[in-house]
Amino acid sequence: MSQDIPVVLAAYIDEAQALARGIELPPGVPAPVDIVELLAQVRQRLDRLEHLLAAVIRIRARAHRAANAAKAAASDAWDKAAMRRRSAPVQRGDEYYSARERDAEANLASLDLIHAHRAAAELAQHCDEAHDVIRLHHRGFDNYRQDIHAILRAMTFEHHLER
Repeated sequence: MSQDIPVVLAAYIDEAQALARGIELPPGVPAPVDIVELLAQVRQRLDRLEHLLAAVIRIRARAHRAANAAKAAASDAWDKAAMRRRSAPVQRGDEYYSARERDAEANLASLDLIHAHRAAAELAQHCDEAHDVIRLHHRGFDNYRQDIHAILRAMTFEHHLER
């Protein structure tokens, strides 16, 4: 499943980028009806962006929890291996083992878990990137929605003054 997450995140980013493009104000002086229709289109796209953002936030939280758990497991495995090495005699036969050699043996004993932690941390970084990109598109599109609201309010105010 974790191999699929970067693919899913890339698809979410692509969809967010596509949603953020393609809607523009009508040329010239648009009628209020056109502005309201544009506002409805923007709101629909913004709703989808919110859905994508929520999905990425959930994926990101799971990825960070998994990375923290993998880090703890790797650290615990290293500590256990180091304790086993420290309780072993410093001399084996006619050879002496230095602290650095014992640490290297502990590293080798926990290497698989260290690799798992690195993979989980990399996945969490992918999630962070997707979250930042989609949040940026969401914020920009929400600003666009607010601009359309301001235009609609100004049109309403002008119409009120003309009466």
